[in-house]
Parts: sequence; structure tokens; C-alpha cells
Amino acid sequence: MTQTNYGGTNYQTNIGGTGNTTFIGGNHYHGEHPTFTLIEDEEIAAQEQENLSHEFYRGISARYEHILAAVDQPRPTKLNEITQKFREQRVVIVHGASGQGKTTLAYRYLHDCVPHHRRFQVQVVEGRQHAVNLANALITQANESDTAIAVYVDVSPNDVGWEELVKQLSHHRKIQTLVTIREEDFCRVSIAGTELQFAPVELAFDRSEAEEIYHFLTETQQPPHILDFEDAWKRFGGDGPLMEFVYFVTQGDSLRKKLCQQIQRIEDEIRAGTRSEAELQLLRLVSVAAAFEARLQVKELVRFLQLPAAKRTLEVMEKEYYLLRTLENGTLVGGLHPVRSTILVNLLTDSIVYPWVDSAVTCLPFIVEHDIGSFLLYTFLRDETELQPLFTILNTYHPAQWNAIAGVVRALIWLGLKQYVVANQQLIFDAYTDCQQGWGMVLDSDVANASPGVLENVLSTLAPLLSEERRAQIEALRSRQTNKREIFVPAFNWLSRLTQAPSPPQSESDWTGMAEVLFWMGRLQVPLPISDWLALTDLENVVETLPLTTLADLALGLFYAYKAGYHAWLTRHQARLINRFRQETQTVAWEDDGQIVRSHFIIELFRPGQSPEAAQAIQTKSQRGFIGLAMERLELCRKLFPDREV
Repeated sequence: MTQTNYGGTNYQTNIGGTGNTTFIGGNHYHGEHPTFTLIEDEEIAAQEQENLSHEFYRGISARYEHILAAVDQPRPTKLNEITQKFREQRVVIVHGASGQGKTTLAYRYLHDCVPHHRRFQVQVVEGRQHAVNLANALITQANESDTAIAVYVDVSPNDVGWEELVKQLSHHRKIQTLVTIREEDFCRVSIAGTELQFAPVELAFDRSEAEEIYHFLTETQQPPHILDFEDAWKRFGGDGPLMEFVYFVTQGDSLRKKLCQQIQRIEDEIRAGTRSEAELQLLRLVSVAAAFEARLQVKELVRFLQLPAAKRTLEVMEKEYYLLRTLENGTLVGGLHPVRSTILVNLLTDSIVYPWVDSAVTCLPFIVEHDIGSFLLYTFLRDETELQPLFTILNTYHPAQWNAIAGVVRALIWLGLKQYVVANQQLIFDAYTDCQQGWGMVLDSDVANASPGVLENVLSTLAPLLSEERRAQIEALRSRQTNKREIFVPAFNWLSRLTQAPSPPQSESDWTGMAEVLFWMGRLQVPLPISDWLALTDLENVVETLPLTTLADLALGLFYAYKAGYHAWLTRHQARLINRFRQETQTVAWEDDGQIVRSHFIIELFRPGQSPEAAQAIQTKSQRGFIGLAMERLELCRKLFPDREV
């Protein structure tokens, strides 16, 4: 029995025995797809410990083995904060920029604070149904366990449905869910509200934490290249992620300097004729993609580059130089860490000989389609003056998968919104200066035209209370606002150029992408042969197989893009749709007069045989979440039957 204390709370770790927990296939729970893994402790051999220390301090993405090798700095302040947050909520979300040690901190917390054989890591979330299946399997583990379990979710930019998984797990009193997510993705996702209660932990690297980490790293031996912490902090520059500071202290150089030396060595060997220039181009393309967490397809990329001895080249780049890594049994290639990839991009591209945009254009066809949306989204953050070649090639880029098309559309809508804000930036400033907090009511903030006429009604109601001069000032501000339809022009133009029908959906994320694309096609009135495209798709069986939320999104997309097809589909399946809705939402009475739909549902207040504490917990949750439950059902009805009043 081992015991660790953080924040005044003892967590006992039972090294022997697994209680009533059953595992399928060793330490993996498989089910229909590989889903989650038991995080186990194991003995680390001396040689392996040395290897783990070597790679960890070189800036490789953290693994649990690094914690077992004790090569990390525990960061007790942050561990205390996570412990305290778990007293407040069942879900804790750790967010911060790349390189700030989110994954390492999460693994350290799980190692030190969660009983052995009670910690699980979710590998990937592929959609809402997969999230529900994962949640059900993990809930089964929790129910069969004699103590609480912890579930770790390390969110990647391309995970689909992780929010649903966390929401499902958050209701179980014996499950604590720890999430790590990059700052950009945390800001983008919408997870607030009554559906999911969570406690955030923000990671930001500062001087005080740097000093703690410095003393940890130098407690056995003072690095010969550093005088003391003050010298280290000054030479580091006081600005950068934790990962780069650790590299500087342990390796003697900045990470950038080390990578620069490696690149120069490769370049010198190319000049000497002992190495192919295709190897440097390989590294350049992989780095440009991986900096935005996109992966490239190895087979197609190798053929394009005509890379000699491709297998050996990839092996050397990965295991000797630590510059890239192969994934999915060697079929894909990506970066070791976004921070390293970003540094490599800065070293391998410039404004004259190797412009960044040229590499982005070249690698675009080789990016895994699932990753294209996030790659473009991060790309559009760059200065638009350098992106014109990318816009040109994007016009001819036609993904085969619905979820990839949806990713491109989302990125282009974001780009249109960014351009719209820039175009109206001075106006927004003037409106805020003139109206302060009321500027949002003066300007038309309904950029998607989701509630047409609402703002005009508000202003007409307020008009009698305003002087004629004030009304004239407001009208002058509103007249300067550019046409909000311009936001959707990039997405409309790109969708209009699609010439081939996408492949029929093969996964839930494909169906979700299809629903999203159909919605925007209809909303933007894109002239495409939707009926011909849908003729290739089985829309019958999904009535029973898709999650109800995804099915509702699909119904809404059909309604907007292909109304005749939607009404024919609804006629065939209305009874089945209503039956599913009633079963999954505890609806006891359903009213539909052809114009108005009403759903009468019940909520759970107790279960037979429950303890008083469990019954009280359910009642508290039901009271707090009643409005949320009602809104969930309202949204489902509106999407399934968009031409009815609800």
C-alpha cells in the first residue's frame, strides 16, 4: 500500500488486486472499436529509464512511462489545484498552450492520486455514438468497482464527440473525469451551461514555477553551462513554454538551437551529395502539417517526393534525429510535438526561397482528410496576404469524405467571419465608444440571420424613448455596417465548385459531417445536385442506427438542402422517429396536430433500492438540470420536425 498526500487529502493506492473489474484483451477494453486503456504501473528497467529520460528532456510528447521513470517535475501547486477542483466538480479540464506540460501533469496526478487499477485513458472519440458506447462501458467499470475510478481524456483537435463523453460521465458519482486540451481548442468548444458542470485549471508557465522546476532538475548535479537559476531564466528569455525551458536546462542549448544544428547538418550532407534533398523536403512538409496537428499519408507522400530508401529515412528521422514520427502502423507521419514542429517550420521556411505557403500548398493533398478542417482553421490565422496560393489550390481540392467537406466549410466560414470583423473593426470601436455596453444592440450582431427582424423590433420599441438626434446617430452607425452575407461567400464559392459526390458515410463522424454540409448547402442555396448525391446513400437504416442527436441534425440538413426528399423520408419513417424520441427522452405523451408538436416527459427522481444519499443526488441533479432537459428535447423536436411549431 502506498499513500500520497496532496492538498490535505490522502489517496491510498492498492497495488494488489483488481476488485471486481473485468478487462477484455489484457489492459484494453475493445468492444466494437479500441476505446480505452487501463493505465497500469510497471517496473522500468535501468536502461529503459535512461532512454525515457533522454527522450523526455528532448521535448517528446509525454507518455505514462515517463512518470514511472520519475523524469518529470511533480508540480505540487497544480496537483493541489486539481485535487481541490475535484472536490468541487466531477470533471476537471486542464487547458493551456502547447508545451506547457498538460499531459505530463495529468499523468502525474493519475499516478500519485488515483488508486492502482482505477485509472483509465480514452484513446480516441469518433463521434456521439462512440462517446455514448464509451461512457456506457466506463460506467459498467465504475459500477463493478468497489471504489471510484478516474477517466483521462486527452483531447486532440480532431476528436469528435468528446464533449458528449464527458457529459455522460459527469453524471456518475463514482467517476472523476480529467480532461487536457489545448488553449485554442478550449476557447473554440462550447461546453458551458447546465449540461456539463466542470472546474477549469489553467496552465501558464511563469518565473516562480520555472524556479521550482529548475531546482528539481539540478538537485543532483548543476549543469556546467548554467551558473544558477537567475542565469538560466535570463538566458531563456523569460518567454516560452515549459517544454523549451526544461530542454534548455537539461540539454545545454535552446531547443531551437539544437534543431537548427540538426537541420544544418542535413543541409551540409545534401550539399556534399551524401543525402537526398527529398529528405529535407519531407521534413519541411511534415513540420508544416504537424505544427497544426495534421498528419500526412506516407505512401502518397513518398511517391510524390521520390524519396530514396524511404523506410530507412523515416526510421532515422524518427529514432536518431527525433524530428518526426510514424503513426498507424507506418501509414501516416506526423510531428513529435507541435512546439518542435513550429520551431522546425521557422527553420525550414522563409519569405524568399521556401515560403511557408508553398509547403502548405504542396502538403494539402497528402493531409489525412479527417485533419483538414483543423489544419485550415489554424492556417487562416496567418496573414491573408501570403495565403493567396493556398486559396487557389483549395478551389480544386475536393475531399471524398463528408466530414472533411464539413471541416473545410467550417474553416471558410470562420475565415469569412474574421474578414467581416476586420472590415467593421473601426465601426465596432466607434459604436462601443458611443454606446458602451449597448453597442451590440445598435449594430446588427445576428450575422447568421438566425433571428431575422428581432433587432429591428427592439429598436422600434426603444425609438419613442430616444431623441431624434440619437436615433439619427444610431442609424448613421448602422448604415456603415457591411453586408453580413459576405461572411459566407468563401464557403459558398468553395461548395459551388464541388464536382463529385462524396463517398457514402461510413462512420458517425461522416454522418455528422453530412448533416452539417447539407444544412449549409440549403441555407446558402448552393446549386448542387443533392438528390443525385443522396441517391448513393442509405437513409433508411440510419433511423435505427444513428444516435438520436445525429439523426436530428441529419433531418435538419435534409430539410434545408432537399425539402422534397426530407418530406418523403419523413413520411416513410415518422412513426419510427417518434417512437425513438419517446423511448430516449422519457416522453409519456406526444401531441401532433400537423402544425404544433408537444412532448410531455418525465424526469427521474429516485430508483428502487437506492440509498438516501444517491436519491438525494438524483433529485438535486434533476432540479438543477430540468431546464436543460427541456431544452434538449425542444432542440431535438425542432430539428426532426423543422416545419412545425414546438
